[in-house]
Amino acid sequence: MPVLMPPAELPPHYYDQIRAQAAAVIVLEVAAVEAGPASPRGNATCQVEGRVTAVERGGQYTAGQQIRLAVPCITPDWDPVPGPWPGFRIATLSRTASGRAWLDADGRVVQRGFDIVTQTPGD
Repeated sequence: MPVLMPPAELPPHYYDQIRAQAAAVIVLEVAAVEAGPASPRGNATCQVEGRVTAVERGGQYTAGQQIRLAVPCITPDWDPVPGPWPGFRIATLSRTASGRAWLDADGRVVQRGFDIVTQTPGD
């Protein structure tokens, strides 16, 4: 039986290329972050809800539009293993005040396509 290895993290320039090919780039004011169910290893998908404040690329979105994005996240129980970046810690993502998202033509966040721009103060 073949041994299956987790996918490897790509060099940074690959993520730059993926972002460069994104159909849309938006900046959003984050109103809420909701964590989805976690895998046994602590990986999850968080739903980031907010309002578009700027459109930097594409014509699919407009300032003021409400949006909900699926963003990779991890729980405090995350079990680190070799492989690709697992996502933001839920506590970190929950303090996000604004973010920038690179989206494909279907409105999905591309791989490594969400950056935190500003955060509210943490504990």
